[in-house]
Amino acid sequence: MTGLVLFLLLVIAAVYGVFFLIFKGIWLLLKKHTNKWPLILAAISTVLSGLMLIGLILWGIGTILKPFRPMQQRWQQNPQPIYGVRTYTDPVYHFTLQLPDGMDYSEWMDFDGMSFKLGINTNLFKKDKSGEKIQGPVVLSMLLRQTKNIQPEQPFAGLEEELRQQSNQRRLDLQQNFALTIDGYPAYYATGTAYSNRGPVPVWMQAIYQDGAIIYAVSTQIDDKQNAGEAAQMIVSSLHPALLSAPQAAN
Repeated sequence: MTGLVLFLLLVIAAVYGVFFLIFKGIWLLLKKHTNKWPLILAAISTVLSGLMLIGLILWGIGTILKPFRPMQQRWQQNPQPIYGVRTYTDPVYHFTLQLPDGMDYSEWMDFDGMSFKLGINTNLFKKDKSGEKIQGPVVLSMLLRQTKNIQPEQPFAGLEEELRQQSNQRRLDLQQNFALTIDGYPAYYATGTAYSNRGPVPVWMQAIYQDGAIIYAVSTQIDDKQNAGEAAQMIVSSLHPALLSAPQAAN
């Protein structure tokens, strides 16, 4: 903590010094040799820069957390743990999933040609009747929707190439990966072990191509040796397309 405070003081001193040199140079150009106003203006500029930086940080944090606020409000308004399996229909793209227990998702976050939402078993933030924290599997999930760089004739060509590269680089140990058809739509399933700095992580994924877009469901489950990823597997294997479009022929 002391080191962090010293570092911040050094940064402030450096910023102040830069502003002082700038204003001192302006004063010299004006043929004035006083240090009073360069010192004052440098202090004011340093404070304003700090306030702007704090404002940008707070704005960035708010922007990042905004998609998660509705999910947070839901589990805060319903503090009782949720058990059982329920059907989830995405409110935007209308595909369906079977979700276990308190599994819930954030709002969609959109980027260039890709949208995604993150999910977690919110029971982990709740307490049981005795006031103890819920001890259960840590289930994490991501839903993605891709609309760019898709070949309609081979919609999963890019996915297969990415899986191949990750496997060749030993970042992923594939156990199963194959194409299939779900409700008349082309689909793809893969499962394996991903390797990160924190060790191996089991991963399940299923994707469906529908109306020019690919919907991915990716899940992992940790801290539950007994069920061995049962909840995470159920999420991805239950992915079904929206029923608002006519099925396309599978490739």
